[in-house]
Amino acid sequence: MPEQRKPEARSFAPPSAVMSDLVRTYGITRDQARRLINKIGKNRAKLDEAARMLKTGVLPETRTVDRSARRQDDIR
Repeated sequence: MPEQRKPEARSFAPPSAVMSDLVRTYGITRDQARRLINKIGKNRAKLDEAARMLKTGVLPETRTVDRSARRQDDIR
């Protein structure tokens, strides 16, 4: 019978170097950095973009539209 291996314990803690770099570069909290890493993974480009958007409060799908100007254009 083949030897059965026990599943190794997986560390769910994000790498501290990546987390510290996000905190230092973008001025977010360690908890925010940890959540981003857990949600996004280790893709640095995506982490940088998400941290930048988190810090500035800008969401990519959010666009402000001046509805009064839009209505005037519709009338003409």
